[in-house]
Amino acid sequence: ALDVGIASPDAVGAGPDCCEALYRRKRRERAEHADELSLRGIRYVPVACSCYGRLHPEAVAVVRRLAACAARRHGATSGRALERRARRRPPRTRSRL
Repeated sequence: ALDVGIASPDAVGAGPDCCEALYRRKRRERAEHADELSLRGIRYVPVACSCYGRLHPEAVAVVRRLAACAARRHGATSGRALERRARRRPPRTRSRL
């Protein structure tokens, strides 16, 4: 189960690394359900990223695994191109006020 969260470095309790703080908080908050999830064969993974697009190392690993699985499903040998595309930031647009 992926639990996606976005953190701001300016948030209260963000500490020196907002992604790590969010990752740890989510793990702590869901700890009481860990045994039940495990019994059902579900792996709980917080996917933390900053509001500026930086990913927690576990989130990077998730993106890599998903890209590799998608590549295999479509007959490719590597998921690197999909990973790059998934991590690419969308172009900025100007708001028209």
